Amino acid sequence: MGDLTRAQLRAEVIANLGDRDDLESGDGLTTINRALGRAQTRIARANFSGWSELTIDRSDPITITGVIATDAYIPSTNLPDELDKVKSIFVLMEGQTKTSKVTQMLKSQWDTLIGDASVLSTSSVIRHYADIRISALIRRIYWYPVPNIDYTWYLSYTKLPTAFADDDAVSDFDNKDDLIIATTTHYMFNRYQAFEEAEQWRKGFRSQLNEAILDDKIKPDVQAVPMGISVGNTKPLNDPWRDPFYKG
Repeated sequence: MGDLTRAQLRAEVIANLGDRDDLESGDGLTTINRALGRAQTRIARANFSGWSELTIDRSDPITITGVIATDAYIPSTNLPDELDKVKSIFVLMEGQTKTSKVTQMLKSQWDTLIGDASVLSTSSVIRHYADIRISALIRRIYWYPVPNIDYTWYLSYTKLPTAFADDDAVSDFDNKDDLIIATTTHYMFNRYQAFEEAEQWRKGFRSQLNEAILDDKIKPDVQAVPMGISVGNTKPLNDPWRDPFYKG
């Protein structure tokens, strides 16, 4: 969560703009509040892989109905209301002890290679999915092949930051109040056609944003492991194919 309320963020921006008193009420107040909201959206969009504080993991058991057209997808009613982008999906099929990753396909690929999965054969393994919006209110996760046994699916996704409800609200972002202030100040200077000042704030925002993205990705106790490379004292198991670090 952020440290500053919307009122405090607004005060910082107004100070950057030279303490303009026309932003304290009326249309000016509405404009700057709207700009603060847009700033959150811009920051969320800027990190393609999703900010860690906006990433949510959930799991749900699914019981097969035996109707292929129904089992072919996860309906909107079973998707999180705040779902923005899918980061990953894993499934644990009934009778299995290990989850498997389901690979996403673009809608264009899905339409070309699969089309209507419900007319194809079913399987006890799910290999691919497509995240498809049917309309503004209907969004579905389609499976291929269509599963014919019960399973649990594990969804990791990002959500958009919660809009500021009032002046006491704080941002969903962790330690990013400076980004909200910087990009809002940039937007407001552009609005007033003070392009030189706007460019200075844009550069400052980009620098702060790059630092924040890097900080979000790097964790003190994480060691990047290339695929297929043996790590530390890892030794092959009796069944070496069960060891993800055994090179063979």
